[in-house]
Amino acid sequence: MTSYKATGFLKVDFYKYCEILKVKPHPCILACDEVPEPPPAENADAPTKVEVKNYLMDEGSLNALSLAMPLCETLSSLTLYNAGLNAIMLTQLSGVISKS
Repeated sequence: MTSYKATGFLKVDFYKYCEILKVKPHPCILACDEVPEPPPAENADAPTKVEVKNYLMDEGSLNALSLAMPLCETLSSLTLYNAGLNAIMLTQLSGVISKS
């Protein structure tokens, strides 16, 4: 797909994968106006949870999130409530969660 090497920081990797996949980042995953730079080590600003509630999750954002999650060590909670996930999206997500 690409030679991009994930940083392990969800915020950075999610936006980079959205850029690579040419998809608009989902507004509920991480609100940010521009692609952030990798944060310095021991950054307390790294997100620990992602919440999408009552907002449809699009396939492109789910793909970018699925690529960013496996190396992210700070993410401890993922909440998808009434996000319109279908069986294929759930299967994809469960495969990623089991590797994270």
